Amino acid sequence: MTIEQSNFLALWKRAANIKRWPLQTNLTENNDATHSFEVAVIAHLLGTIEKDVFNLDTDPDKLAAMAIFHEASEVAGLGDINSNAKNMSAEVHASIKQIEKMFELKMLDGLPPELKPRYETLIIQPKDTRDAKLVKVADDIACYLEAEKEYKLGNFEYRDAVSHCRVKLNQWRDEFDSVDWFLTRFMSEVNQTIDHTLG
Repeated sequence: MTIEQSNFLALWKRAANIKRWPLQTNLTENNDATHSFEVAVIAHLLGTIEKDVFNLDTDPDKLAAMAIFHEASEVAGLGDINSNAKNMSAEVHASIKQIEKMFELKMLDGLPPELKPRYETLIIQPKDTRDAKLVKVADDIACYLEAEKEYKLGNFEYRDAVSHCRVKLNQWRDEFDSVDWFLTRFMSEVNQTIDHTLG
């Protein structure tokens, strides 16, 4: 009997090949593998703050799992589409979302049938739930930190990205107490020197 082979892991192994911020000149490299890990850590922190500080019914482990897979369409072959293109118009945005869904389905179809039910909501994530919003917050925080790092290194090309990300984070902190709690306790230390961090 021939056992059908899955390409699911093979695709995820290529996450490190997907360059982020492809239109910008970059002083440091960032890719989907690194980004997804960082988003997962931030999402887990946000979930823990929600649960342990504000006594909300949030599952940090679920948020971390969602964050790991939040770039599924890019990893499945779409690659990183820059945000200016995504947000050019409502029509373009809707079309890109449809294309992303097609690649998410392609990713899901690469799994053995026995595993699909567990992974379906991780690969094709709902966008309007509280959990989905918190993962988006984590994504935006990670993007801000990426942009701020480049800007602090003297990369002027990230000036507008830093400003845009700050606006989004301030909007999120108005919506979620957990985000305000996170931002006031973690952000100032992130892009410090290693000597400062360990000192």
